Amino acid sequence: YMMNAMSYVTNRWIFGYSFLIAFIVVCIIDEVLELSFKQFIPMIVIAVLVCVGYMIYEPVKELFPWQSLCIMVGTLAVLCILTKISNQWLKYALIFATVIISMGYNGFYKNSDSGYFYSDEFRSTDDIVSKIDHANESHINTAEDKSFYRIGSIGDNAENQALTLQYNGTASYYSLVGGKMFEYLKELEIPSIQNPDRWYGFDERTIPDALASVKYYAFEKDSREEGTRPFGYKKTDEIIDNDTGKTYNIYENQYALPIGYTYDATISRDYYDSLSALDKQEALMQAAVTDLSVNNNVDDKLQFSDTSLDYQVIEDEGITWDQENHMLHVDSPDSKLKIEFNAIPNCETYVRFHNLNIDPNTEGHFAGKLESDKVKSAMYFTASDYRWALDREDYMIHLGHENDGKTVLELTFERPGDIELDDIAIHSVPMDSYVA
Repeated sequence: YMMNAMSYVTNRWIFGYSFLIAFIVVCIIDEVLELSFKQFIPMIVIAVLVCVGYMIYEPVKELFPWQSLCIMVGTLAVLCILTKISNQWLKYALIFATVIISMGYNGFYKNSDSGYFYSDEFRSTDDIVSKIDHANESHINTAEDKSFYRIGSIGDNAENQALTLQYNGTASYYSLVGGKMFEYLKELEIPSIQNPDRWYGFDERTIPDALASVKYYAFEKDSREEGTRPFGYKKTDEIIDNDTGKTYNIYENQYALPIGYTYDATISRDYYDSLSALDKQEALMQAAVTDLSVNNNVDDKLQFSDTSLDYQVIEDEGITWDQENHMLHVDSPDSKLKIEFNAIPNCETYVRFHNLNIDPNTEGHFAGKLESDKVKSAMYFTASDYRWALDREDYMIHLGHENDGKTVLELTFERPGDIELDDIAIHSVPMDSYVA
């Protein structure tokens, strides 16, 4: 925690441990070369026990991949062979060869398609530059706007593309991000957090975007992402990308807030924490949250307008929701859970998943997607034992403010398995009082 600038706990300084092991090896290697075969018997016994445990006990396989097992056995075999060699230089040559083979084997396993395939995560420079150059936000021309503003993010084509395109965005991937930012995103149940140090915008929500001084958005014309744009944005331009042939609509916030603004009322942190995520959003438009215990007598004056909508779940496409046992059963990545409801016009619509937890035995993190004929959104899940666990159970996804009448949502998950889920709720927030 201290070595990561008091940001969050990280193991990126693990090289200190590796260096310690290397230092110990250098200090004792000469003594190791003088050991007899009998003195290696305890290590041989331990190695045999590990091999037997690997074959019959599943948790050992998780701790020791078979590649690591091979390196352990191979290294022990070399050490035993060294006891039979008298020539000192030949011993050093054998040790050197073992180190080279071990390094090569580790590198091959980590990067090859028959191993961890880490190299597949990398992209060519031309590919990334092209993605940045043709990103939605690259089509916004604000040269004449000298005020401070942010451009809303709907997911980065490349991490931190705002730094390359030189605009103030709402997406970030930065290891030393302040913990308060992560706390803010979690308490509003914003689903775009992928890691504690990585998030992709404010879910195109009207209020959080307003409070963050978002003034512009760019969407591919007629895309479902365009359907989730915040309230109060007016189309100001239409740009055609000559390289891709795609058309982008540029929107400007008609009620944009500057980087600094003032409140005439405050509420206490305790009162704020007692509110639901949607009520917190509306409260932040009416009062500032402080650590003071006095609320300026505005508790009963704050206006909250969200209502719950009835919905129907259709469970016939590979996802079954066992509501009695609070469990979602997902058969495959192609499985779908359909949610049908009647949306109210001129209202922001949200779907909320309460107490959603993925099985720790599945992959540590994966995404879920929500789609309809008008909108498309995503949320990110982490298992409790994942190294960068988000430590969250509630997710609320914004579906835009242009839904009207019958709406059918399709929920999909990247990984099959069982997912704990207590409740699903649909919320509607009128935009009538937002401007005031």
